[in-house]
Amino acid sequence: MWLIIVTLFLLIIGIRKFLELLTIDNVKGKAVVITACDSGFGHDTSIKCCQNGMIVFSGCLTREGATELEKRCTNMEGKLFTFIIDVGDDDSMRSGCEKVKQIIKKIGIYSIYGLIVNAGILGDCGPFDWISTKEYKRVFEVNTFGGIRTVEYFKELVKKSRGRIVITTSICGMLVILNIEPYKCYKFAMEAFCDTLY
Repeated sequence: MWLIIVTLFLLIIGIRKFLELLTIDNVKGKAVVITACDSGFGHDTSIKCCQNGMIVFSGCLTREGATELEKRCTNMEGKLFTFIIDVGDDDSMRSGCEKVKQIIKKIGIYSIYGLIVNAGILGDCGPFDWISTKEYKRVFEVNTFGGIRTVEYFKELVKKSRGRIVITTSICGMLVILNIEPYKCYKFAMEAFCDTLY
């Protein structure tokens, strides 16, 4: 039994290491839109894409987050454009998408190669009895509807280049983990939404 478990574990590690070695050729000059770039995955992904010569449109929730990211990406091979965006707000999304469209038109590319939907909040934690419907709505508005809204606004730009949409979820979208009720419900919803995209 232990031999099977150890073998599976080593196989998973080996596959992961192999996949980490794979790269996409010719990313230089390709455009990508990333949400939630103030910190965390979005911030780090923006930097990595800039280092690889991509044109990066980083949506930040705050001006401070955008300024910090701009400082980190100066003198890199790629080009960074930040914009303030709240994925939980239609007007903010519309404005952000229009800004991206104006910039890509100005630099003459007319499409984006990738869209990374990354924005999300944890929300209140605890058993079901402790959490109100209002909290579920708040988490779903940002995490679920914000993600869907992001895809809705940017999908045409991705389709033009036959690019890719990447939506960050987690293991919480596949397993039930106790005491993060709204968060895990949103993760299941986003996994289902991802399955509808083809």
